[in-house]
Amino acid sequence: MAVEVELRCTESFGKLLGKLFHSGMPLAVDPDNLAELPCADCKRRLRQQGRPVRFVLHRYNAIGELVDTSIVE
Repeated sequence: MAVEVELRCTESFGKLLGKLFHSGMPLAVDPDNLAELPCADCKRRLRQQGRPVRFVLHRYNAIGELVDTSIVE
């Protein structure tokens, strides 16, 4: 049975950024094995606040938890 995990921005009203699919077997969550997705809404919001932002990258673990957000200026 395949399991689908949605990766959503926590700042942009839950906007869907991507999906992960896995076999449904129990997962070992490795802190170094992260999905990194750019978020255009967060970038736009920060630019409107006057910050010179090039990228906002959200990082998620294998079970879809937001682990980190990086702002690249």
